[in-house]
Amino acid sequence: MASISSKKNHGEKPVENVQIGTPDAGESKVYDHIDIRGKRRRALSKDDIETIAEMNYLENVIVVYKGQEKLLNTVPEIKEKILNSGIMNLTDAENEINEVINLVTTKKEMKMKPGNAEWIYCKKDCVKNLSAQIKKEIKSTAFMLRVLTNSVIDTTADDKGEGGSFPLKFIFEEVGDRKLSGVWENDHKYFKLKELDPDSQKSRLIMGLGPSASGKTFWAKNVIKLMRKANSNFPRSFLSVDGGLVRELSYVYQDIIRALSKHPKINGLRNLVSSGWDPFHKSLFKAGHVKKSVQEYLKTQKTDNGLPVSLYVPETLGSPLTSGAKSIDKYVKITGDNNWIGLYIWQGITKREDQVWVKKFKAENPIFKDEHIGAMSTTDSGKGRELTEGKKYSPAAYKNSKKHGYRALRNAPGASIEIHNSGGEKTNGVFNKSVVIEYRNGIGDRKSLLNQEMLDEFNSIYLQKPFTYLLRQKGGRKTRRLRRKSRKRKTKRKGRKNKRRRTKHKRRKRSRKR
Repeated sequence: MASISSKKNHGEKPVENVQIGTPDAGESKVYDHIDIRGKRRRALSKDDIETIAEMNYLENVIVVYKGQEKLLNTVPEIKEKILNSGIMNLTDAENEINEVINLVTTKKEMKMKPGNAEWIYCKKDCVKNLSAQIKKEIKSTAFMLRVLTNSVIDTTADDKGEGGSFPLKFIFEEVGDRKLSGVWENDHKYFKLKELDPDSQKSRLIMGLGPSASGKTFWAKNVIKLMRKANSNFPRSFLSVDGGLVRELSYVYQDIIRALSKHPKINGLRNLVSSGWDPFHKSLFKAGHVKKSVQEYLKTQKTDNGLPVSLYVPETLGSPLTSGAKSIDKYVKITGDNNWIGLYIWQGITKREDQVWVKKFKAENPIFKDEHIGAMSTTDSGKGRELTEGKKYSPAAYKNSKKHGYRALRNAPGASIEIHNSGGEKTNGVFNKSVVIEYRNGIGDRKSLLNQEMLDEFNSIYLQKPFTYLLRQKGGRKTRRLRRKSRKRKTKRKGRKNKRRRTKHKRRKRSRKR
């Protein structure tokens, strides 16, 4: 069987040598290097533009069809049933989104002063129209295949994600008389996952926990490489269940951001994706729904030999209502990995707070006193990517992420690793180092997996600490008891203070009457 390796393409690159029309009819046209989303559409009909958009959309998707591995774009028997203008017209969607954004922003811009860009809310007809386009896309079979294909972290690929040896492949099997509909809920049963890394012995789970904008996705590939160095049987390719990547891969979401970029007085839509933990404003684009669809699909892919893929799951765990333990348990059950690895990846919420940690760390570990380990901060990282991501950054969930992240780290049976990510911060033009702390002698009296030599490749400092040190981090039972006592003392002091105030007030009244 011929093997096809896939080229990663998260953005929209030109499709080369696209043939449009029927060759036998003598009307075929071939276009070189057409950037369909960049609007270089000279001499193209609307149908041509849509055809190229569809080719771009399903680029890299590989199916095993009738015993042969093929790019889905070359299998019209499948492609034309899951992506056509009747199911989802990408060109019409883009035009409608531009009209909606123009309507919602024009009135707002007229009232704004020059130089004052603002975030606005999408309301009423805006919500209705954009939601309809978003739902149509995220429920489609084409979108789910696109997301799954481009969510692979292949450590054998280059820095651009190209040339990897372990792309995701789907074995296509139609069941009985039932046919493809273009809707994922109905079609998922026809696409069976092929084993991602045939040499790995079993499916593994890595939970990448930490605040928003801390570098959880950035460190994914590094961590997988490190685990492979520690264990030669560790999988080389993982499927990532990442909400940020889902938004990046959505044509509708990216069309909305592009449409907003034409309006300099508008930063974005506040409720396109609600920032932090916001129970009052519903997001128009719910990446969580897509992640849930991925979870449900993966459950159907388990066999007697386990799940054919390993998972890397970045999670913020920012809700104040739950610790996120149930979310982790779901992935543990899906992979069957009871020896899952926990990471807590973070930066200070501000540079000032990050420097407080740096000073404390150097005081406790004087051997690193001359190292530059300061981070950019999640606030700077988050605000720096607001416009390109279309998501307003909020630090509101930072404390919850920290508390729940450390709590989950204590329960990770395979490894508990804390990563202070420098986030691209530089000192005198040189990148600062990240700090990787592995907590040993925890659950099952496990041995350390990493060492400094392994971390040199990643411009990082390595440190081992006893598991008891992790128990001292914020969020444990002891610190909760102390906080309760502190609150009680404050309440008593406040009560006494108010009582004194009332007494003074009464005395003043009496003196006035006299």
